[in-house]
Parts: sequence; structure tokens; C-alpha cells
Amino acid sequence: ANGTVAVLQVVGVADAKQFGAKGNGVADDTNALSAWVVAVQGGKGFIPAGVYNHTGLTLLPQYAYNIEGEAWDGAGTNGSVLVNTDESGGHAITIDNTPFAQNYDSQIKIKDLTVKGNPLSGDGINADQTMVFLENVWLTGNARGYRALRCYSSSFKQVYFVNNRQHGFSAQRALNAVVFDHCLFNGNAKEEGFSGCSLAGASGIDRNFGVKFISCDFTGNGDALVGGFGLTLAQSTGVSIDTCYFESNSLDNLFAPS
Repeated sequence: ANGTVAVLQVVGVADAKQFGAKGNGVADDTNALSAWVVAVQGGKGFIPAGVYNHTGLTLLPQYAYNIEGEAWDGAGTNGSVLVNTDESGGHAITIDNTPFAQNYDSQIKIKDLTVKGNPLSGDGINADQTMVFLENVWLTGNARGYRALRCYSSSFKQVYFVNNRQHGFSAQRALNAVVFDHCLFNGNAKEEGFSGCSLAGASGIDRNFGVKFISCDFTGNGDALVGGFGLTLAQSTGVSIDTCYFESNSLDNLFAPS
């Protein structure tokens, strides 16, 4: 009666539509998806194909999550699409460990999903102190596709960081033991000086360390009017770049300031 959705006790896989999500690209599915996220803590969640408007979801890193969409087609338009309709700078998905509590070893897995923002939204995924595994995920139209702070032992397999306003991927400090495998960092940097991927660590223990790029594509960041880099490395050690492609970035393809 009050417009909220009760949390269901689900055995097996929690389907977002069981919680009232419509996925029709019209309804506001925030309440339904928020209830579904609670049910997925420590278990498995499924988002059927559809377009789900929402104003932000929060995952807690002390819990394991295993979230999958449906019919991911590599085009970012079909399948399961989360659309952030918040125009006040809120993030689509926040993995929140603030204020900083402790190192969590729970695995957060997200597969076969598109996370889409709008010109005034925040990040597609904003993650603090997490171990994350993304596979077949589109992050597009956000301020930053993915922003990582103190993240470790994570992998990104066939993740497309494309057409975000600032960085496609942004590590601000302490990104450790992370692999990017067949990822795209294309068409980002709609504002001056941003990058397809930016690893900007901090001095001391907050440097980025042990990051590997395998068969990744860094092209088309920035344009004739706005300067953008393909890959930026700062305060980063032990970075491996294996069989990657760099072209048509409006500033340097690879930028490593001293």
C-alpha cells in the first residue's frame, strides 16, 4: 500500500521480475530492484532481458553476489539493460565500503549486462574496496564507466567501457592484481583530458600494482575538439600490455606522466 516492495525469500536464483521489476523502459524499477539486490546477497540473481529504469542500486562488499543478465549480444542495446535515470550525479551501481571498514574477500560477479547512464548521471559502477569479476558487460553513457578505489584481485573479461563522458575506466588508487582481457576502451573523453582507461595511483602503498591488459582496444577517445588519451599510467608499477591496439586518440595513445 505504501509503494514499497517486500523482500522475498528465494531459494535458488532470484529473478528481478519476482520483485515487481517491469523492465519495460517506462516504469521506475528502483524499489523493485533494490529489494531484489537485498535478496541476492550471498546468492544468485537473474535480470531477464528488458530495459530497467532506476535511480541507483547499492551492493555491499561484505556479501558475495552472482548477478547475470540475459541474451547479451555484444551491442549494448539488447538483452538486460539497466538505465540510470538519476540526473543529479548519482551512480548506477555503488559498491559501498565507506567509511572504510576492512578488506573484504567476498566475490562480486556480474555477467551479461548493460549499465547505461545519461548526460548528467554519475558512474556506471563506483566501487570501493572490492573484489569484482565482470564478464560481457557494457558500461556506456555514464560520467565514468567504472571508477575503482582500493580494488584488488579482480578481472574484467570482454567488458566494453565505451562512450562515457570522462574516463571509460578510472582507478584512483591501490588497484592491485587486476586483469583486463579483451576489453574495449573506446569513444570516451567527451571532456578535455580524460582517457579510455586511467590508472592514477597515489604514492606509497596506494600505487597501482600488477595490472595486466590482454588483447584490449584503446581507440577513439577524445575528438577534434576535445583532447583524450587512450591509456594513462601514473603512480603505477608492474603494468603489462600484451597484444593491445592503440589508434585515433586525439592526444597520446599511451600517456605516462613523470
